[in-house]
Amino acid sequence: MASLLPGFTVMTDLPSSEAWGQRPGDRQLILRYLDREYHVHEDQREFRIGRAGTSDLLIQEACISRSHARIYWDGQAFFIEDRSTNGTFLLVGRPPRLLTLTGKTHRLVGSGLISLGARPGHSMRLEVQFLEALRERSAPSGRHSRLYRETG
Repeated sequence: MASLLPGFTVMTDLPSSEAWGQRPGDRQLILRYLDREYHVHEDQREFRIGRAGTSDLLIQEACISRSHARIYWDGQAFFIEDRSTNGTFLLVGRPPRLLTLTGKTHRLVGSGLISLGARPGHSMRLEVQFLEALRERSAPSGRHSRLYRETG
């Protein structure tokens, strides 16, 4: 199956939540920026992106605001909130559609691309891939494997 995140197998045929033993804290958002990977768990307060030294994902580019965007879990889903001057752009869905967030919040579902301060394609240094997934755990049969499920 194809994935926006090379190196990850996105599986949609996981056992049901009950069989898998899904419980609060199992959902996560996997972010890939250049050669780094970040895991945002639903029990985290927020994940900050910007130029400020206190950012969880620090991007030192002129078009990035100090506090450009934040990702958070609202109890049911992951959201991204734009807090920037130059905006945040999302490339989501099938077929892909471009959403422009300027001072807005949008739910992050499945997988897609976040472009900060410029439209996608401007510079890889401004782009973050995301994938909504289940936290890696042992399969019910006792096997250990990396299983991710695209949700949404």
